[in-house]
Amino acid sequence: MIIKILGLGFILNKGAYLRSMWNILDFVIIGSAYLTIIQMKPEADSEVEVDLDADTSEEGFNLASLRAFRVLRPLRAITSIKGLRILVLSVIKAMPLLKDTLIVLMFFFLIFAIASTMMLSG
Repeated sequence: MIIKILGLGFILNKGAYLRSMWNILDFVIIGSAYLTIIQMKPEADSEVEVDLDADTSEEGFNLASLRAFRVLRPLRAITSIKGLRILVLSVIKAMPLLKDTLIVLMFFFLIFAIASTMMLSG
């Protein structure tokens, strides 16, 4: 991220780093990861007491929910690689045709889940 910012510029140039939606997503994800690391870093002079019953909202803001957006980073490859994009689009178009197969699969999962629960409890 830092190398791209140095090479492209941050926001003012025409092809700047924050002019691309993918780069904005990367900036938010990486920035939130650094903020959580900085937030969790204890001070060297004070003793750290761990209270398991304490509410974490009093200590600071929680950015763990933004970590879920890390899953979206590989989607950049879909937009840049033409063959991969065709493959993903064809799988998405085939989903309605697989509806009946998925229903049967879920039925079998349910049967085996009930059977394993009965075996573990009995």
